[in-house]
Amino acid sequence: MVHTNGLYVHLEGSAKPIYISGMQTPHTISLYKMAHRIRTALLQQPSVVMKEENCWKFKEVDIRGALRQKRHAETNVIWLNAEHQQQKVVLKTTTSPSMQLTYIIEAVIHRVVSERAPHYLPRLHFVGFQGDSLVVCSEQLQISSVSTFVGTLSQMRQNPNILVWHMVRAACLAIRQVQRQAHFTHRDCHLSNVYYDARNNVIKFIDFDWSCVQVNGKIISVPRFLYDTTRPQYGHNQSVDCCVFFRTLGLAMKNCTDFRTQIYDPIMTRYELESKIFLKTQFASGDAAALQLYKMSTVNKKTKGEFAHKYGVERFKTNFEYHMGYYTWSCMTPDALLSFLEQYKFF
Repeated sequence: MVHTNGLYVHLEGSAKPIYISGMQTPHTISLYKMAHRIRTALLQQPSVVMKEENCWKFKEVDIRGALRQKRHAETNVIWLNAEHQQQKVVLKTTTSPSMQLTYIIEAVIHRVVSERAPHYLPRLHFVGFQGDSLVVCSEQLQISSVSTFVGTLSQMRQNPNILVWHMVRAACLAIRQVQRQAHFTHRDCHLSNVYYDARNNVIKFIDFDWSCVQVNGKIISVPRFLYDTTRPQYGHNQSVDCCVFFRTLGLAMKNCTDFRTQIYDPIMTRYELESKIFLKTQFASGDAAALQLYKMSTVNKKTKGEFAHKYGVERFKTNFEYHMGYYTWSCMTPDALLSFLEQYKFF
């Protein structure tokens, strides 16, 4: 017996509820079937070759200067500073069959979005196998992450408040463009997954293992925690990328008093007010998910208690915005934020 309640599923015999998004659905099963078909085809293709010498052929990679790093588990390894056809690349490798399916779905999304909006992503070189290890090879960006950019603002000669304003505007424009041009949502748009070329005011996105893209009216996505594929709105959230980006920016940003007081704080206050009013209205009409989200952001986890995002952030840290991404927030869409940035430009 299965009982659903808002964000959660209650299984008979289990005292602890789980997220609906953690359950398999016909949609997620179809995605894994697609990935399995691709995996079978990749195994029949010529193998990836990793060498410690110069090489120029497709799917031959020079790893002499590469840095090897484990990622989350022993079976997952990333190689930085490798070279493929004389270009710096990153290799994501895994011997885990389940993770291989995830990497394949991620690579499909990367390929689709690259074809539609090539200027906002690193180039995907290839996907293949070396023995029992899946290898995903993509361009290694030579620009800094926004996380690094924000962390080095104090070392720059220009006014950091103005620099951050231009960076944020560029990020909002890029998010809007990939939404419109590629029908793409990143869904994990924290500062380390967004790269910024300050000289040319260019934004690029990496790591698509939470992402989704619409293709021929259907959603291709990496099945992930907190994204309920049973909902018709799934894959069409226009605010989640900006919410994640802004929340992580606020946690990292220092020495930018003008930007924080005149731009950042008013934006986040507006977002908090919209979510408070919306969630109260929704749960009053019987929406269980709204009630659960509202309680996440009250001081005592009850409806009769002070509501503020700080309580949700304290409890859920960076996961707070992933929970809030259940709904689209009109004041946190790229269009709304770009309008606010222009209206309250302080220089």
